[in-house]
Amino acid sequence: MEKEFIPNEQSLDLKGLGFDAPCIRGWYEDGGIWYHPDSDIILDNPTFSQAFRWFREKYCLNSFIVDSKSYDWYFNINDMQTDDVISEVLYFKKYEEAELECLKKLIEIVKNKKESV
Repeated sequence: MEKEFIPNEQSLDLKGLGFDAPCIRGWYEDGGIWYHPDSDIILDNPTFSQAFRWFREKYCLNSFIVDSKSYDWYFNINDMQTDDVISEVLYFKKYEEAELECLKKLIEIVKNKKESV
């Protein structure tokens, strides 16, 4: 179950970008993890699915992980409004590595957009 949730660092990044969707889990101030509802949780911890959905709905950024048929994985990101591909293709040995790097790239894209405004 643990690998369904994004790491703490990316949870903080999402919070900074305005992520506020309800989550079933979060962190206490001391770094401990607990499941909702609990009012002492200071940072929600979304699943990868929630995070990717949020980027699609809020920023029109669609992303997906692809098996390259050579036992390597890569991710792709496209802007749903323009259909432009806005991410380079990088290869990873594990699906989970590609998933995390895709999330990091989405965060970077949105941060850069916000800084340029």
